[in-house]
Amino acid sequence: MGDSRLRRWYPLALYCILLVFLYIGHVFNFQRLQRLEIQQRMELNNERSRSMVFSSMRMNASRHSRIVEEIERRGLKLEESTVPPKTVR
Repeated sequence: MGDSRLRRWYPLALYCILLVFLYIGHVFNFQRLQRLEIQQRMELNNERSRSMVFSSMRMNASRHSRIVEEIERRGLKLEESTVPPKTVR
């Protein structure tokens, strides 16, 4: 008689064990996704800072004085135009 009472609870116990395993799996998956998101945010921040550095270098290199210095350094025979450009309409 005691054995039949215990057997009656087997489906509920198996259901609870299944829920525990699903919960554990969900937690591990969520932690993996969190680590991946943190890693991608760090990579994005690194790429943003690299972009800022290159943008700054490009802006610095395109200044008028830097262009004139580079032309003189390379020994190119270029002259600065004194006539303003014409607007095409």
